Order: sequence, then structure tokens, then C-alpha cells
Amino acid sequence: VSVMIGFTGCGKKETVAAKPNPDQIVALVDTQTLTWKEMDERASGYLKHAMEREHLAFASNKIAEVEHHFRQRAIKAFIYKTLMVQEAKRLKLTVSEADRAQGLKDLEKSLKTKNWTTNDFFNKGPQPAAKMRLEFEDGLLIDKLLRSTIRTKISADEKEINQLIAQVTATNGLRRATIDAVRQKISAGESFEELAKNYSMHPSGLNGGVLGDLIVGKNMLEKEVELAAIQQKVGAISPVIETRSGFYLVKVPDKFNAAIIKINRIPINRLQMSNTILKGKYDAAHQQYINELKKRATIKCPLYPDMTF
Repeated sequence: VSVMIGFTGCGKKETVAAKPNPDQIVALVDTQTLTWKEMDERASGYLKHAMEREHLAFASNKIAEVEHHFRQRAIKAFIYKTLMVQEAKRLKLTVSEADRAQGLKDLEKSLKTKNWTTNDFFNKGPQPAAKMRLEFEDGLLIDKLLRSTIRTKISADEKEINQLIAQVTATNGLRRATIDAVRQKISAGESFEELAKNYSMHPSGLNGGVLGDLIVGKNMLEKEVELAAIQQKVGAISPVIETRSGFYLVKVPDKFNAAIIKINRIPINRLQMSNTILKGKYDAAHQQYINELKKRATIKCPLYPDMTF
């Protein structure tokens, strides 16, 4: 299976010799340099990881574009890591055994969804195990830098949380009004299938809302929607069904199929609202922080002169 990937590179594709000098400098941050060999090893690791671990395949006529993408990704990773590690060292931050132990615990928790152990992370990553461990160590240092300069300085107060809840409540109200309007269109004779294609936020919308018999009865739908799909008369349209995740209309076109139109509903949870606010603030502060570090540094990329960072 070939996967077509769109890339938004900022630099022009490089013209290189068939066998470039492995010590050729392709990027530098102040006095720290990245050689062709180092870049290519990292880029090759990214490509191998994408193919073997993420099961991506690339059309043969896209390989040059893919390699170009991963080389630029390797350069950007080098620039980001170098800037952050340099700043952490300037501030005399170090990684303690307690930091390392907590980092391994957090890593173990994050890998559970992949059924990986921490050893899997180091041994199956895009870089050789020894380099993965060095990357992990640098990551701990960068995390400590960001924690001390950004995370401890942002918060979400009750007023902000209440404002976001009000916005989400208003959005949910508009979405409820949308599904009500869609039901009225169906009652007026418009096609359920066409309305599903135009309004449904469920993947089945591409298929006119039809779920198929492999979904109904397999506990893949929320209980209220499942019951409507099973119990409803053929040809009937359900009233609007409201669940935690959305607003639904259900139609049973025949005894073998069911179709839905779903408008997503945003769950309201104070902790989630707080986390959403914190993430927005963190992302903005993090971008501003790295931009300031870039301004203070000398960054060059001889391989991609037009590349932006």
C-alpha cells in the first residue's frame, strides 16, 4: 500500500554528490555543528521507524521527496535540541537521579498504549539504543528547563474556566440547533444520505451515514444509539438522541443496515477545561521562548540555505 504524504518544506531540494563527504557540515547553531553523516543517520532512522513501526509505505517515485522531508526534520530536531540544551546548561540545570527515575516512570506510563516497555523504547526507536538513551537524557534536561521557565508560571483561574465553559455550552447549543434543523430538512423530504454527507461528523458520513451490519450489535456505538438502530422500524427516523459525545439521528433503511447523522458534542468537564486553557498558554509561551532563543543564536543551514526554522 502506498501512502501519499504532503510535505511543506521551506527549503529547496538539495543537489548533492552521489557520495557526499560524511563530515560535511549541513547545519550549525553557534559552535555546535551537524554533519551530513549525523543528519543522514537520524533521517534514515526516522524513515525506517515510519516504515517498520508505523507501517507506512511510500511510492517509489516519492522516495526522494520522503528523504528530503526526513532530512529537514532531522535538521530542525538538531536546532531545537541544541538551543534548548545550551540554554539549560547556561542556567546550570542538571538532571538528578530523581529526575531520571521520574522520567522513566512517565515514559513507562506513556508506552502502555503501545504495549511497549522502556527497553522497547530504547531498542526499537528511530536511533540506535545508545543514541536513544542520550536523547532521553537530553529530553529530561529540556523538560526541566521548560518546567522551570514556563510550566510553573502558567495557571488557569476560575474566571477563565467559567468563560471557556460558557463558550463550549454555547457551541453545543448551536450544534443541537443544527441537528434539529437537519431533522426538519429530512421531515420536509430531503435525503438522509445527502444530509449525512454534508453535516455528519462521524466517518460514516462519507458513506451517506450507513454503518453496515458489522457495526450494529457489536457494541461499537453508544448504548442509546445502538438501541435505536436495533429497535427502530425500517424507514423511520429517530428523534434527536443526545449522548455524552454527540447529537444523533438514526435511520434504519432496511433490516440489514442502519445509518446515522452525528454532530459532535463537546464534553464539559472542569478539569478538561482547565487543561485546555493550560495547554493553550503553554504552547504560546513555548513558541515565544524558542523564538527568543533563536534570535540570540547564530543558526545556519548550508545544505538548505532557504530553510526557515
